[in-house]
Amino acid sequence: MQDFSNKNIGLSSNTLKIIGAVTMFIDHLGYIIFPRISVLRIIGRIAFPIFAYLVCEGCKYTKNKKAYFLRMFIFGVISSVVYYFADGEIYLSVLVTFSFSVLLIYALQNIKSKETKKEKLFGFVVFAAITSGIFIFTQFIEVDYGFGGVMLPVFPAAVRIFTNDDKNNKILFFKKQFAGLVIGVTVVCVLIGGIQYFAFLSLMFLALYNGKKGFKLPKYFFYVFYPAHIAALWGINQLTINN
Repeated sequence: MQDFSNKNIGLSSNTLKIIGAVTMFIDHLGYIIFPRISVLRIIGRIAFPIFAYLVCEGCKYTKNKKAYFLRMFIFGVISSVVYYFADGEIYLSVLVTFSFSVLLIYALQNIKSKETKKEKLFGFVVFAAITSGIFIFTQFIEVDYGFGGVMLPVFPAAVRIFTNDDKNNKILFFKKQFAGLVIGVTVVCVLIGGIQYFAFLSLMFLALYNGKKGFKLPKYFFYVFYPAHIAALWGINQLTINN
């Protein structure tokens, strides 16, 4: 695990975003244009856990929870519309998946903020109700990575929320949070199976996370990149087919 005493080593969150974006592009390149080249889809398994963990981090550091959720959900709907025009099927994008994750993480944060046992118990009931609602929804409407994908960012977030953040032992704290991430990745791999097990490769990059933001990226980089690259690849595929 990283030595948090030196911020110049390891991978920053923005570096992880770039790695996630590149591997995601490779994944969709294989899905849309080169479906017979399986290695592209294998490389693409790295992307989802990286972005899932960054969602967990985003919920921790965002100053405007409502704006963070709405931004995620709105761009998720836009991406889903792009998917619909590309495939002709209703398929909710990964940003919608993550917007559900954000709701659950906020529900856990709400439990943590309560002082009395009665308030905390009510908070757990609310969390269980939201979780059940999302689970039922994902059984009827196809959401990217399914219910397991929704829960992936929630596991490390839960560890972070209900474990004391010891400022004197950041490495130990990160190890605990990382364990939650491993559990989440395992759940997704078991539920989906097949090449999804290559998602464990993402842990090599995430283990190098140094907890820093790193170099500057445009605020809406991923939100715009996600639907834009899907539309671009779909357009290229259509031109290739027509020619």
